[in-house]
Amino acid sequence: TQSAELQCRTSDAGSATQWGAQLYRGPYVYGALDLTSNVQQVYAARQQQLNAHWQLDAQLAWEKMDIVDNLGFGYDVSLSRSHPRLGLVYTPAEATHVRLAAWRDMNADTVGDATLAPATLAGIVTKRPGDRNNLVQGVALGADMQLSSAWLLDGRAQQHLADQPNSQGSFSTKRIDQSRLALHWQPGNHPLIANLAYEYERVQAPPSTQAIAWDSVQEQR
Repeated sequence: TQSAELQCRTSDAGSATQWGAQLYRGPYVYGALDLTSNVQQVYAARQQQLNAHWQLDAQLAWEKMDIVDNLGFGYDVSLSRSHPRLGLVYTPAEATHVRLAAWRDMNADTVGDATLAPATLAGIVTKRPGDRNNLVQGVALGADMQLSSAWLLDGRAQQHLADQPNSQGSFSTKRIDQSRLALHWQPGNHPLIANLAYEYERVQAPPSTQAIAWDSVQEQR
């Protein structure tokens, strides 16, 4: 496996900017096939405090992914896309935030699923392990409120459309709906933390496809 990344960050009062580039080459594990993944990515991200109540997050990335079949069986995949991402944070009160995000991504291979490229947008995590090397379109709405010095309530709902490319140039699509509501307790000057959360996730194929094996529902409390 070979990987290289370069990133530059600048910031001033009320704003921050990142530029970066990434190269990756390594094995791509898919069943018994012998595949190699080659990834190139460049990106720019800007975070701007518009006023006392609004913050804007804007990102733009270009990614190219080539999956090479080392045995020559024809499972090669080549894909390149640009990915705009936009997020807003609204702060109606000092201890309350409402977060909105919309994005596109490719979730291409990295070393250990780690990269310097931004993985959040307006405070919302946009990466899912199950979306590796998929074209992803996502939207999310979240909110958090500090109820007291020790109690925090937060929740979110988000939806992903994940298109998995294949060597025939077509895509297999699935939709992932997720929601989470959590109550956090951390008394001041104390290392103890307690969380109570409810999580829901549903993965399904669109009605126009026959990939019903993807349909699943998971709930956790």
